[in-house]
Amino acid sequence: MKLRNRKLLVSLLAISMSLNIVGCSTANNRDMNNRADVVFAQQMPEIIFDSYQLRDNLNTTVEIVLYTGEQSSTNHSHTPKEGYQYLILDTALTIPNGYTFDRNEIKLMGEGGAFYQLEPNFLDVHNYKPLTNNTLTGGLAKGDIVFEVPLDIDINYLKVAYLDVEVPLNSIEQLEVGANSIVKDTNIPITSGAFSVDIEKIEENLRDIAERGAYTLNNPYIIQDPYEKAPLTALAIFDTIENAEITIKIAGKNEYGNVEYTIPNSTQTHLVPIVGLYAGQTNEVIIEANSNGNIERQVIQISTPDLPNDIYDMELEALNISPADAHFTRLSAVNGYNTIIDMNGDIRWYYKDRTNHSYSHLENGNMLVNKNSHEHNYLNALINQTSTLCEIDVLGKVYNTYNLNDLMHHDFISINSHEVMYTGHNTTGIGLEDTIYRIDLEKGEVIEVIDYNNILDRYRKIVIDTHASEDWLHMNAIAYNDDEDSILISAKKQGVFKIDNNRELTWILAPHEPPHHNHP
Repeated sequence: MKLRNRKLLVSLLAISMSLNIVGCSTANNRDMNNRADVVFAQQMPEIIFDSYQLRDNLNTTVEIVLYTGEQSSTNHSHTPKEGYQYLILDTALTIPNGYTFDRNEIKLMGEGGAFYQLEPNFLDVHNYKPLTNNTLTGGLAKGDIVFEVPLDIDINYLKVAYLDVEVPLNSIEQLEVGANSIVKDTNIPITSGAFSVDIEKIEENLRDIAERGAYTLNNPYIIQDPYEKAPLTALAIFDTIENAEITIKIAGKNEYGNVEYTIPNSTQTHLVPIVGLYAGQTNEVIIEANSNGNIERQVIQISTPDLPNDIYDMELEALNISPADAHFTRLSAVNGYNTIIDMNGDIRWYYKDRTNHSYSHLENGNMLVNKNSHEHNYLNALINQTSTLCEIDVLGKVYNTYNLNDLMHHDFISINSHEVMYTGHNTTGIGLEDTIYRIDLEKGEVIEVIDYNNILDRYRKIVIDTHASEDWLHMNAIAYNDDEDSILISAKKQGVFKIDNNRELTWILAPHEPPHHNHP
């Protein structure tokens, strides 16, 4: 079909309000802020239909690169009802504050009547961005809406309608589609090893030491901070004559600080992590080898460096539990350091690489730490900031790194053995710290994006206004309920929110004033 390169601007005057709907045909028509020939509507939305496609079916092959280097593929297929085709319309909206826009009021009109929209969620797996929310209450929105139309329909008689305004479909650019197949690589780059530490060289050295068989429980080989990332750790290498389970005991400064754990596997060659040392002192460590009830014991001394000068000091205010209930607590980003503290407030583990915000434990016993590529900067955040998640163990060994295409901000949580949710930025450039991403660590795939611009009114009154207007929400924490597939977030500028498994708002905990009164 010949493309129509005509641009149409329709204005509606009704009760002193205006509505602008625009059909666009060239790329430079897509910037709403730079359109000199469009009067920005103050009371009614401006709608731009950038382009449309006709598809008799949708088939998408997702090529997935696993962290092992193996490749697999998943096919997604959707077909309209018999005798019909999909009409997919790329739509951009500018919605004034205080106006409620209903996406379903956009209709496709033909000679025989109206064609109504399909729910567009299924478009997501076909590399489209569905305009999913039925109602929007202010701000910018961009996405695709979809209709089913007969295969033999004459598009010259079709019009896109909103309220009393109609735009001929042939005034909007039609994008030609060659093959009915879209191939996309959704892999999050996953690499093994660390940034600056040669993991393979360290592992080779450790294997060489263990294979020599020259070290016993009475004379173990001790390497402090073997991976150069966790200064309050060590690794003990030695052999026992019989298979034995190993227990590590580290004396605390009182009974609330004692450390004891057992390595469950029974072998003769042992590479035993020692975790929970005090900083800046000589630690007494007891190593016990249990072979069928026969226990041998060795006491060693390990001296550790002082804590970094810029790490926080903590002072115990009160301790109201019994020693039997004493435990260790994970603290995120103590002045940039991820730490573990005991009940006395003493730091017993920290990760040497400073990071922005949190870290999370995985079901396999390892941890995920976040390392942003830049210091957090609100002006640059939408332009060039990215994040890297590192899977590490307690010794600081890096197993995998996940290079994200956007900035992870403040919080991420492990929701099952291979999936993580994290808070980040909206990649469309609309706002900061207002989007949740769900990723599959095994596949390296983004499997869900939850954009709060489509759930909340981004022009809501904010509690604190310390940064640019793009920072309207500022999510700081996230929690996930597996039974409900629901999500709780805490947002610095807006309150606490719950969304359900349909990713719709359930309730808001915030000051009960406009526009909050419209929500439960």
